[in-house]
Amino acid sequence: MNILSIWAEAIRYRWRGVLIIAGIVMGAALLYLALAPRTYVATATLFFDSDSPNPLEEAGQQQPSRDRGLNTETDILRSTAVAQQVVRDLSLTQDSGLQAEWKASGAQIPLDQWLAQWVKQSVAVENDGNTRVIAVRASSSTPQRAAELANGYANASTAKLLDLKTSAASDYLRWLQEEIAQSEDAVAAAEGRLREFVAVTGISNNGDLNAEASRSANIAVESAVAQARAAGTRNLGGVTPYAASEAERSPAIQNIRTQLAEKRSALSEMAATLGPRHPDMESAQAEVAMLEQSLARERASAREAFASARASEIASERASAGATAGMLSAAAASQNSRLVSMSQNIGRMTSLQTELTAAQQHNADLKRRLARMQLETNVPRTSVTKLDEARVPLLPSSPRVGLLLFLSAVLGTVLGMALAILRELQNPYARNPASLQRALGVPVIGRLALPRQSVRQLVDARIVQ
Repeated sequence: MNILSIWAEAIRYRWRGVLIIAGIVMGAALLYLALAPRTYVATATLFFDSDSPNPLEEAGQQQPSRDRGLNTETDILRSTAVAQQVVRDLSLTQDSGLQAEWKASGAQIPLDQWLAQWVKQSVAVENDGNTRVIAVRASSSTPQRAAELANGYANASTAKLLDLKTSAASDYLRWLQEEIAQSEDAVAAAEGRLREFVAVTGISNNGDLNAEASRSANIAVESAVAQARAAGTRNLGGVTPYAASEAERSPAIQNIRTQLAEKRSALSEMAATLGPRHPDMESAQAEVAMLEQSLARERASAREAFASARASEIASERASAGATAGMLSAAAASQNSRLVSMSQNIGRMTSLQTELTAAQQHNADLKRRLARMQLETNVPRTSVTKLDEARVPLLPSSPRVGLLLFLSAVLGTVLGMALAILRELQNPYARNPASLQRALGVPVIGRLALPRQSVRQLVDARIVQ
């Protein structure tokens, strides 16, 4: 028979002792559970959805990846500022129990600071680094206080994150307004420098040399035409042929010529019937001679009048053509000089225009950012959401009743079995032939079936002896 069988037999025959020892150990555990202070833990969870789309972002704008741990957010949630916010939100300074603890601790700091430290010690902010969920665990001696602390801390954390974002946005908003004021001054200064430069140099059309060059070419063409016209007036011939032709078209001369033609026709008719010395012939010849003299005088007078008018016209045309040619030559020279000056100053003009454009673009960019920040401050938004509300815990987290009772039962049973084996080793019993043979060292040759009462009598008689 092996040793394990002997121990099992000893435990089987001493089971009452094993139960007594186990009961004593479990009783001690129950007494500890009754006297030990209880600690309750309540948990609230916060979810940080940093990858959610932002309605304030411009369409197509690339957002940086946020798939990382929440180390910064966790540090913010563990800060004293959040703990102080919890003290204010839950009005912990009015709690008489906490006031008594503060006085009993003998702390040399104000009550609100002591309470902030107490809140930080009572609340644990945890994140495993692989998820975007932060657990806020609050421990207290009462389940209601644990749930209150966890929910209050989660709400204060959300409010603090929102306040940090909006306060930063407000500071940035004020900075933008100051920058916009300076930018508008810069734009006004750039416009003033450009206007002054244009007034001094006379550059127009935004300094476009093509327009000025086209204008210079037009003036040159007009000047060439005027010079050609002036040269043509200088080459005009005498005025006599022109005056003779114009005089022949005079109404007075045409009238005289008509009368002369009529008189000559009548004279021809009279010559056919009358002699040359006939009085009528002589009278008609005298009238024809008088009309011829009158025609000659009228031609001379008309030629002189037309010649004088033509001479005045030619002189006027020459003077006008010369003046126009001179004016256009001066204008061409001035435009060429202006074009040369513009070419020399176009670099400065371009620089001033670039400065103005840059100032205007910077001002427009600041105004766009200002409008966006104003919208963001009016519509505050955070990426944190309270995922789970802390519930009032039903069982304490410390001491752990189930585990302690299980361990006490196991320990009591093991201890009882160990004591049973120890007693068996100290005072062995022969409960069967095998144990009797092992105790006496001789084989068993037979067995007697005796009544239980006879066995008891034999044992009692042995005890008496």
